[in-house]
Amino acid sequence: MIGIIAPYEEITFRYKRVGPGEAVYEGVLQTWHVTKLMVVVLGKMISGEISPKTIGGPIQIAQEAGKQGKKGLSYLLGLIAILGINLGLINLFLSLF
Repeated sequence: MIGIIAPYEEITFRYKRVGPGEAVYEGVLQTWHVTKLMVVVLGKMISGEISPKTIGGPIQIAQEAGKQGKKGLSYLLGLIAILGINLGLINLFLSLF
């Protein structure tokens, strides 16, 4: 993966038909799960358990987007969601300093 997610950590997306209320609830749960994972990985990078070299830049983002796009639209949208969460966390951390 890219961003601050360990490169071999596989994120799986579950799909099921639900109503609007449950969809919001499930969306919040998935966002919380990915956010926790990013914070854990960031902590491991700070402690030295994971190399900072696992962070990818724009070229790696484009490469990963191509890979996910070949798998299907849902995978590409999942990547975009992860990037959005990642960007939100970075902005949150930067606003604290």
